[in-house]
Amino acid sequence: MYIPNPNKPGELSTLRQAIDEIKNCRSKGGGWRMGELERRLNFHINQMDQAIEILDQVMDQHYPPLQVAK
Repeated sequence: MYIPNPNKPGELSTLRQAIDEIKNCRSKGGGWRMGELERRLNFHINQMDQAIEILDQVMDQHYPPLQVAK
């Protein structure tokens, strides 16, 4: 049984859900259902932007920007 770590950023789930829904906009022939794709992108665009911003901050905490040596 998978029990997620409560310290793991929830933004990963947000991005995963958005990407899964966008992938589901592909047609059987490999093209895209443009109307559905547009709806999914419009619905998730702000969530994805916020998730990326927060994940970037988390990564900066774990991997601080490098200082230029003088």
